[in-house]
Amino acid sequence: MHLKTLLFTGIYFFIFSFIGFSANADSLKRINKLNKKFLKNSAYVLIPSGSVSTYQFIFDTDDSRVTATKEVPRIKQEEINSFMMQKGEVTNSDYLKLLSYYKTKNPEKFKTLLPDTLVWRTPRTFNEPYVEYYMRHPAYQEYPIVGVSHHQAEQYCKWLTEIYHQNPDRIYKKVIYRLPTEAEWIYAANGGLRNTNYPWVGPYMRNTAGKMKANCLSFGTGRVYRDTLYKKDWNGDFKEVYIYRAQPHRGIDDENDLNDYADVTAPTISYWPNNYGLYNMAGNVCEMVAEKEITHGGSWNDPGHYLQNHIRQFYEGEHSASNKRGFRVIMQILEY
Repeated sequence: MHLKTLLFTGIYFFIFSFIGFSANADSLKRINKLNKKFLKNSAYVLIPSGSVSTYQFIFDTDDSRVTATKEVPRIKQEEINSFMMQKGEVTNSDYLKLLSYYKTKNPEKFKTLLPDTLVWRTPRTFNEPYVEYYMRHPAYQEYPIVGVSHHQAEQYCKWLTEIYHQNPDRIYKKVIYRLPTEAEWIYAANGGLRNTNYPWVGPYMRNTAGKMKANCLSFGTGRVYRDTLYKKDWNGDFKEVYIYRAQPHRGIDDENDLNDYADVTAPTISYWPNNYGLYNMAGNVCEMVAEKEITHGGSWNDPGHYLQNHIRQFYEGEHSASNKRGFRVIMQILEY
C-alpha cells in the first residue's frame, strides 16, 4: 500500500511538473512575441537582465562633496532586471508633444513644464540663435531636449505612462515610464561588455579613421590628468580641490575633424550605438538618472574623462537646468 502511494505521488508530481513547465514555456513564448511586436520599428531596445558592479559609482569623481562627506566606493554586485530603454535621449520633438498636450488642457501645468531656454545664454559667447530656435525650430527637432530639470523629466515620464494606458491597442497591459537608476544606466551603457570604461571596446576616443566616437571636447583620458589645488574656505582653512586638466588632441591631419559635425549637441541618433543599440550613452548630453543631482555619460562640453560609464557628475537642485544636461527614459513592464 505504501509503495502504491509513493508511485501515485510520483506520477502526480511528474504530471503537474510537466504542466507547469508547459505553462511557463507558453508564457515565455507569449512574452517574446509581445516584445518582438513592440520592438518592431520602435524607439526602444530591450536591455537583458544581468548584474553590474557598483564599485566605481563614486570612485574617481571630481566633486568636492565626496571628500567633504567622506563617501567611499560601495562595493557590491547589483542584479538588474530586464527593461526597455530609449535608443537615444528624449528629443525636442518628444518634449514638445508633452507641452502641446498640456497647453490647452492645463495651462498652469504647461507653464511649469517649459524648459529654460536661457541656459544657452553664457558669458563671452553669442548663443542667442540657440536661445530663440533650439527647442522649437524644425532643424533641431531630433536634437536632445536641454534646459529641463530633474522634476520636469519625472513629469515627462509620468505623462508618457498616462498616455500609454489611454491607448486601447497597447501591447502590454501595464507599464511605467521612468528615469533609469544609476545602476541600470551604467549597466546599459556597458552594453554587455565587462571591464570597460566607455560604451565601446578600448580606451580610445577616436576610431581608426580618426573620427570621434562621441560628441565631446577633443580630449581623451590619455591626455587628461587630475591636479590638486588648495582653496580657502569660509573659516580660512585650506581645503583640497580636485580639477581635471587636459591638452587638445594633436596629430589629426584634417583640422575640421577636431569637432566633427556638432557645434553643440548632435541628433540623438548619431555616432555609433553600443552593443545594446543605444546611441550617445557617451557625450552629447550628460544624462540624469533616478537619483537626484547625479548625471552620467558626459556632454558635448566635457572632455573624454567624464564620458566614462562609471564617472559621476553632479548638479545642484532638482529644479536646476543646463544646456548640457538631458535624459532618456526606460519602460518597465509591470503586466503582460
